[in-house]
Amino acid sequence: MDIRWEDPAPRGGRTDWKGIVEVLRSRPGVWALISENLPAHAATTLRRYPGVKVTTRDITPQGTVKIYARWEGTDASTSP
Repeated sequence: MDIRWEDPAPRGGRTDWKGIVEVLRSRPGVWALISENLPAHAATTLRRYPGVKVTTRDITPQGTVKIYARWEGTDASTSP
């Protein structure tokens, strides 16, 4: 059996969805690549924000995707 000795990678931080929505609102109608390596279900979280249009592309064997989003809303809300 092969054993590889190494320290664990640091844990990932939480995604600042509200901050992402604020940035999208600054350029309405323009697509932005939000992430290239989040799990596909992360797009569902972003879809909960009214006014945000989300799509995913290029699923990998590990289950990660490219997440694209744009602001299509008219209100000032950034809460899901």
